[in-house]
Amino acid sequence: MTNDEYRSLKTAWEQMLQGKIPQGFPGREIIRESWVRSCEYEIDPEEPKLNCLSADELDKLRTNDCLELLVCARPFMENLYKFVAGSGFMVMLANSEGFLIETLGDKIVMENASDISLNLGVNWTERYMGTTAIGICLSQEKPVQICGPEHYIRICHPWTCSAAPSVSSWICSASR
Repeated sequence: MTNDEYRSLKTAWEQMLQGKIPQGFPGREIIRESWVRSCEYEIDPEEPKLNCLSADELDKLRTNDCLELLVCARPFMENLYKFVAGSGFMVMLANSEGFLIETLGDKIVMENASDISLNLGVNWTERYMGTTAIGICLSQEKPVQICGPEHYIRICHPWTCSAAPSVSSWICSASR
């Protein structure tokens, strides 16, 4: 994304805060459509509506419902992480409902991710977190990358995130 594109999207995002998504939206249509859905979900762009599993619910999800998925995905995630280690990226696995069920990353990246609730057991669908790579990937069932102010929620603006669907899960990465 060029500096001009970034500024145009940031301006559009600020207009969206005032209750209107500008005509002649400067970004991709998939982002505009997601912003519209996020507005319809009445998400506050300054404060996400967190939907988090309890520790017991997360444990049940990881040890029962998604155990086979985790066992299959973990080696792939570890291999992918080898490529991004030390680069500011992390690798995550979300289930089909948008809950993060596994994360790998450098310590500082994981700490930064925690600041924006990129934690195990948090739901990252559009309904709760607005426009994100995970949310669009789930709603549109296709790979996507979201950069900076394309994110609906302000705290995600420093991040670039990518997500790609598989049969029953979504592998995604994020960088600050």
